[in-house]
Amino acid sequence: MTEFESHADARDTAALALLESLPDETLAELMELVVAGRPMWAVRLAHETSGPNHSLSAAIQAVGMFDSG
Repeated sequence: MTEFESHADARDTAALALLESLPDETLAELMELVVAGRPMWAVRLAHETSGPNHSLSAAIQAVGMFDSG
């Protein structure tokens, strides 16, 4: 595994941990925001709801998973 792949795996792991920490209602709202074309609002919601244990970059990565899926 290259260093780049290792960092990518770490980012994905952090994003998944953030998503797993969110209540189902918040996940549904995130999906609605992404579908409505408001990914920045989704990032803000994910970051604010996830608490201090999750980074902004994890929130961005998590919303990106919704957006690219």
